[in-house]
Amino acid sequence: MRALLIPLRFRVATAVALLASSAAATDLIAWSSRSSMPQAGLSLLAGETLNDNFWVAGGSFTVDRADFESYDPTTRRWTVRAPMASARRGCALVALNGSLYAIGGRSGTTYLASVERYDLATGVWISCSAMTTARYGVAAAAVGGTIYAVGGANDSAGSLDTMEAYDPATMSWTVLPYPIPTPRYSAKAVALNGLVYVIGGWNDTSEYLSQVEAYDPVAHVWSAKAALSKRKQWVGAATLGGLIYVTGGGSNFGGYQTQVESYDPGADRWTIRDPMATARAGHAMGAIGRVLFVAGGHNDDYTMNFVEGGTVVTLDARPPKTGSLQVRNNVIYTGSGTIAYVVARGAPSGGTVRLTLYDVAGRPVADLGAVTLDASGFGYAQFDAWVGFRPLLAGMYWVVATGAVQDKKQVMVVTYAADIQ
Repeated sequence: MRALLIPLRFRVATAVALLASSAAATDLIAWSSRSSMPQAGLSLLAGETLNDNFWVAGGSFTVDRADFESYDPTTRRWTVRAPMASARRGCALVALNGSLYAIGGRSGTTYLASVERYDLATGVWISCSAMTTARYGVAAAAVGGTIYAVGGANDSAGSLDTMEAYDPATMSWTVLPYPIPTPRYSAKAVALNGLVYVIGGWNDTSEYLSQVEAYDPVAHVWSAKAALSKRKQWVGAATLGGLIYVTGGGSNFGGYQTQVESYDPGADRWTIRDPMATARAGHAMGAIGRVLFVAGGHNDDYTMNFVEGGTVVTLDARPPKTGSLQVRNNVIYTGSGTIAYVVARGAPSGGTVRLTLYDVAGRPVADLGAVTLDASGFGYAQFDAWVGFRPLLAGMYWVVATGAVQDKKQVMVVTYAADIQ
């Protein structure tokens, strides 16, 4: 297993944005490493958030696993929980009524219809009624007190288009006569605004899929939504701030992905976002507060246990002064150890911005490097907050931002403090 390329402590991410004249806010995602999972490495696992913890279940590394653990972003620690009754890879994990449901998957050569529920109060897994159909790579989400399990694959039917619903009051599954238009497995499902969105995956005809389809449980209809930017399976998906975020996945366009994109249901539009540091597919994903968490997964090089967190940072997009570099919202903290996100913005002429760190006495501390703004005016750079062989000390620092086009300087204050979330 190889180590994650982002150091665990003392990383500062510097985000530079060149924004056109607009009154709207714009987001960027600042990614950093978090505490690794307890296992050596797992893929094809399932993730969910509940009670401000990130929960991860199942997966596979040489053999299929029944492991179950939770990550607390406040303490930045993983807790090993009671294992599931069945080892599962490619299952779904869904939160409903204060419990977590592990649904379907595969154990060895056996495709699973079984379902079990984790009771947070007792820390015990409880067997539930099985689905009517075994489903590996099932997409599942809860809306209106009901769990919807869509698609998947098994040894008798290949990619499935069927859907069934679980009612916790009757503890029973019901097959619904509303098949998803595009059969698929290894897709992800999320619930947003009363709809179940099924994203990406694979089927026996089209192979990798970019299609996104949404089911309305009230109207009992499926509708096609804007497609992903490329065909992908085994992505991660979660909702945050009224948007759907999709991370990573395996694709026939570029292999394993670091790509992140977000979906705005009001505009029916996907937007490419700041990428993860590590390409991965088959990972777990969840969102707590303003942070996206991704854990485990695999790529061409290894099956991993390391974790990344992406803090969604909102930039004030009011127009900058012409021909100058301005700084706003200059410090946001997050991460394992300390991470300070410096938010800046440049003149509409674009170009390259170079950042240099100074201490309060005006002495240069570190060259933070150059950031080239892209066609949309955004640039994103990271650097290790080490001076020589010593970590940057907590305190107040200045960043001098030099725009190559205008070559004008302004300063911003960066507070660097240890161990803030």
